[in-house]
Amino acid sequence: MVFPAPIAVLVNALGFALLVSTKFLWGRRFGGGKAVKVLKSYKPVSKFMDFEGTGNKWMLVLLRFIPFVPLGMVSRAYGTTEIKPLPYVCLSVLGFLPRLVLWSFVGINIFDPFTPSFIVPIVILLVVSGIAMLVYNALSE
Repeated sequence: MVFPAPIAVLVNALGFALLVSTKFLWGRRFGGGKAVKVLKSYKPVSKFMDFEGTGNKWMLVLLRFIPFVPLGMVSRAYGTTEIKPLPYVCLSVLGFLPRLVLWSFVGINIFDPFTPSFIVPIVILLVVSGIAMLVYNALSE
């Protein structure tokens, strides 16, 4: 709402990178705690995340696509793996970027809620979220 679209996306991406970095480093320093226990309890997720190795990078991207997966829990869990911080942050931003871009456009057009420039990004968000959940369900079977 405050910035033009490209700057809004950049500001949001930097804020998101800071958020996931903080939680990742927390997991690296103090362990995953309950986050890892919860994720390990879901066998398909635990299998794909590769807790004993460097962590499954593409599962990380997919988990960032899915709207109901808690950001902090995934970040702390990946903090317990051997993945390096920079690739982790880049892949997290990559997975979350479609939502960042679309929400930025929603925010820019917040004062015109009945225009296509407000409604279309929301519809795209719903479609992308639905596809991500379908892929997640297919992988977990």
